Amino acid sequence: MKIWYMLGLLMLALNCTASVYYVNNDSGDDANDGLFTEKPFRTIHKAMSKLSPGDTLVLTPGKTYYESMVFQRSGTPAAPVTVEANGAVLSGREKVPADNWKPLGDGLWLNANKLQTGALRPRLFNAAGEMLSLHFQTPPKNLKPGQAVWNKEGIYYRAEGDEKPAENEPHGTEPSWCGV
Repeated sequence: MKIWYMLGLLMLALNCTASVYYVNNDSGDDANDGLFTEKPFRTIHKAMSKLSPGDTLVLTPGKTYYESMVFQRSGTPAAPVTVEANGAVLSGREKVPADNWKPLGDGLWLNANKLQTGALRPRLFNAAGEMLSLHFQTPPKNLKPGQAVWNKEGIYYRAEGDEKPAENEPHGTEPSWCGV
């Protein structure tokens, strides 16, 4: 009986110390503490760095978050980590910055992001969610209009007519736009 009493006190203590963190990728700021709906974090990444067993992460309803959810600490059966998605969408795609495209001639464009591709190759999609990427070893000169290749030099895209790549609203699967 005494052990159940102690477990009950432990559970109560865990529940008293649990925190709720809020994320809003429009109005949030990662400099906030994230503990209030009026002062949410901007990124899921920042909130994930704060979560401990028993904590809850609350995403703003209806938002799309272009980032990954990586748990740095796990919960326990007695104190799980809870995520309240509220209809939010977690996408592995991120919009390609529009200001880094350079024309190379003949409808070929380059977004030189210097991304080093590894075992998981990044992919490029249009606004409709259709994949534009061909195999990373495809020579850019072989691209047909509407196709792309993402290799270690960056993203090559062959436009149709006078189209500019940003008009196609490309999204990539690589979330770190280092060098862009």
